[in-house]
Amino acid sequence: MVELENIKELQNIYSEVIRKEESFDVLKSKLSKYETIVPTWVFYLYAFFLYKKLLYKQAAEMMDKAIYLLNVKVDLHPEDLYTKDRLFQKNLYLLAGEIYAYNKEHDKSLKAFENYEIATLHIKSIENEYSFLSFRKFNEYTLSDLINNEITVCNPSVMNDPYDTLMLIWGEFLEKQKYENEKCLQIPIMFEAFKSYRIRSFTRVLDKNAREMVGNTLMWSHYADNHRGFCINYKFSKEFLNINEKRRVVRCRAIEYVNNDHVINLEKEELNTTIALCTKDIYWSYENEVRLITYEPGIKGDFHTIPLDKNSCIESIYFGYKCPEKHINTIKKLLAGQENIRYYKMQSDYTDVYNLKSKDLL
Repeated sequence: MVELENIKELQNIYSEVIRKEESFDVLKSKLSKYETIVPTWVFYLYAFFLYKKLLYKQAAEMMDKAIYLLNVKVDLHPEDLYTKDRLFQKNLYLLAGEIYAYNKEHDKSLKAFENYEIATLHIKSIENEYSFLSFRKFNEYTLSDLINNEITVCNPSVMNDPYDTLMLIWGEFLEKQKYENEKCLQIPIMFEAFKSYRIRSFTRVLDKNAREMVGNTLMWSHYADNHRGFCINYKFSKEFLNINEKRRVVRCRAIEYVNNDHVINLEKEELNTTIALCTKDIYWSYENEVRLITYEPGIKGDFHTIPLDKNSCIESIYFGYKCPEKHINTIKKLLAGQENIRYYKMQSDYTDVYNLKSKDLL
């Protein structure tokens, strides 16, 4: 691939200039011929060089050009590597966020860090699984989801466990780093960009032993108001779990549970999306959680709703075995127009007392 060969040449030239401690003018003279071939890469390297020299104003000017070129795709090769390479985009926007922060351009820094998070979230969703469970309390918020045919996602900061998403703990760690090093101007802006994440937790239909999770007594106790709530079985479309828009991304990922042999040390380990948003302690493994992750800059408030698309639906609803009859009737009336939904009531299974069974409600 011609573009890849050019990029390797650029990197070699850049490394040679750094090794020889040559000036920016020398770098520019050596890379200028590539400005019409892989221009975004060239101006990215210009900005990186000037940033390392603490020349933030000049670095910002070069970064302005790099971002412009990336967005308008003026390169001569539509299939150029950097137009598709998310890793390059992540590196570019991360550097841009830092440069603009040091150049005291807050808004441009924030947008760059937001674009970094958007590029970061372009990861592969869970594959070949589209049906998930949601254990819920009976309240106005959960009923609103049913009435409006939507999913409510929330800021990780309002979840009951601060360690539910390690991104919050990482932000806490970064804040401490900022106080120890007053020159870390980018950290509060980077942390501000984190605030556009929203998540929603679901449970797999079956656990690793192929048992139905709807019968899990802990899930009913912890997340469905001590068995007085209900559980929704959603079937999502592949498109809903893989939304790609310019300033909005949605993905669905399985939670990775780590045991005591895997110590996450934020002082030594670089955080990635999986660790930050999709990792939990092994003690939570009974949840068999999958997580809907959204990133949309500009969201106001801790809660945000996402409309279900036309190919996503509620397949069935299970009512807790202590769910009041009036709550059951209310939900059935709210969903009366959706005739394909099946309804069940949970019951004790006297042959397997720690696992509930469901009874079909006709």
